[in-house]
Amino acid sequence: MAILMDSKNNTIPKLILAVAVLSIIALAGCSTGINQNSNLENKSNTTSSSSLTESHAKAIAEDFIKNSAATYKFDGGNLQFKSMVVQESYPETYVLTYSFMSSQAGYGDRSEMFSAQVMTQHELRIAISRGEVVSAVTDGRYNEITGSMIGQGSNDDDGTEMPPPPQEFPVHLEAVTYQPMQCQQTPWQKWYADGNIQFVKEPTDEGLLIAYYSQTQNITVSGYSKLQNHGIVSCSACDVCSTDYYIQASVSPSDTAKMENLGWSRVMQ
Repeated sequence: MAILMDSKNNTIPKLILAVAVLSIIALAGCSTGINQNSNLENKSNTTSSSSLTESHAKAIAEDFIKNSAATYKFDGGNLQFKSMVVQESYPETYVLTYSFMSSQAGYGDRSEMFSAQVMTQHELRIAISRGEVVSAVTDGRYNEITGSMIGQGSNDDDGTEMPPPPQEFPVHLEAVTYQPMQCQQTPWQKWYADGNIQFVKEPTDEGLLIAYYSQTQNITVSGYSKLQNHGIVSCSACDVCSTDYYIQASVSPSDTAKMENLGWSRVMQ
């Protein structure tokens, strides 16, 4: 009888210990599951907070293009949104593609360079991550962030073929003229004097005119000329007499009427 009592007394502590171990394991499993769910929820919240709508992404891209992309700022116009692709990455990267027209060949700020007066179509790709522009490349050749050309023939030496050169083509343009007045600033000179645009170097009157109409009116102007007025009586009275020269430029036929409303005159062919 004593032996049976000892056996039973030894069995009870073992059962208690086993139950305690199982309880600890169960609690640990619940804690791990809660932590995993919390981590997943946190990651989901982070991913959601970094997501952008198309309209928000376009607003970020277009603000960069108009204020920081030198090629567009110099003489770009007719900005057109083409597409947006969301890359499967973390954080998400948004690649937006735009097209625009320039009145001169080349890239960046060309105010100190001689550039051919030819209408040029460009394609600009903007990459946005975490709400910031991380890449901006025009025609696969010009880095708008660093202001430098990308190596010819490949994209960062990874063997990827570059896109074809920008398309340059003749466009039928119409001539318009503007007659400045004595002692008065032209609209583009006043725009510059009011501090609405900054140049690294003092701009030429031509460069200022092109930038003014591109940025304030979305009109691409080319073929700038300052011509002498012949056969007029010399007059120097301020605000009354015209200068002894006038400005002639070329615009798309679709912009001629708008230029007339801005004080220009159409040149009759």
